[in-house]
Amino acid sequence: MSKKRTPIVDPKQMSLLELLTVNEQAQSPGAFDVETRLKEEASLALRMCRLSRYEVAAKMSEMLGREVTKSMLDNRTAESKEDQMWPAAWLAPFAVVTGHNEQIKLINKLARLPIADSEKLLDMEINRKQQLLEEEQKELDDLKHLKAFVQGNGKGSRK
Repeated sequence: MSKKRTPIVDPKQMSLLELLTVNEQAQSPGAFDVETRLKEEASLALRMCRLSRYEVAAKMSEMLGREVTKSMLDNRTAESKEDQMWPAAWLAPFAVVTGHNEQIKLINKLARLPIADSEKLLDMEINRKQQLLEEEQKELDDLKHLKAFVQGNGKGSRK
């Protein structure tokens, strides 16, 4: 019987390409100007979201247990309001409400923390299961060939 091979791939490990990209970003001027990029991503998320800004604010308020208003969202996404920063406490509720998690991905990338989204995880699990199926199918085929060989040789032999 053949040995089972376990893949060496660690889903938490960054690829070489990701690591090189992160290192290049860390060395470029303004690479850690997170506030501008957080505002840009929030603005994009609000434009793409099927909910109104009022609805986003209301849902975030429920999740946070404190008030978030439409004007607060507007002020924190406006380029002209440089003194208005995007609160860290808003990151998770905003991602859940809008379905846009690019802000969290941005912070993880800058902090060199890899993140795998659900689709990637599902693809990885599908690939793993496919590999297991292929290995099992090969073992089954080997057993069938062995059985055919034994039956072929056993027919002409005397007992």
